[in-house]
Amino acid sequence: DDETFSGQKVYINPNEDLNNHSGTYNNYIYFINTDDDEYRYKIGTVASQLNTVGEEIALTSNVEKYNTGTSSWEPFSDVLFQDGIVYDLYYTIYDNAGNRRSWDRNQLLENRRFDGRAPTVVINLALVKTQLLAMQLMIQTHIISPQMKM
Repeated sequence: DDETFSGQKVYINPNEDLNNHSGTYNNYIYFINTDDDEYRYKIGTVASQLNTVGEEIALTSNVEKYNTGTSSWEPFSDVLFQDGIVYDLYYTIYDNAGNRRSWDRNQLLENRRFDGRAPTVVINLALVKTQLLAMQLMIQTHIISPQMKM
């Protein structure tokens, strides 16, 4: 994909209600960066996430990181997305009947660079001065136009 993203939130739009089946089948959004650090967010930590179209999910809490040393998921409370780092995003979801929909790392959103920089404004003073002089000239020409001479 090679596109950028800058928000630390996602919106989901399921065509059916999702269900975590009392923890048996959980719905997750996964993120893997170029260092192969793997993170996941459990959809449904707020109940409305399972059945509300357009529900905004802030990815600033309830995130887990995979620990390769212990082969387990652990709570992660640091900043998930780092400026300039590339991520792959994918998910696994279940509906009320237990039907699974899943994409893996190489199927959904690949190579998305996070842009965490704030926008900057650059004012070119030389251009501003030129534009102001042109406006002054237009005003003066308009005021002392031939129609206004007596």
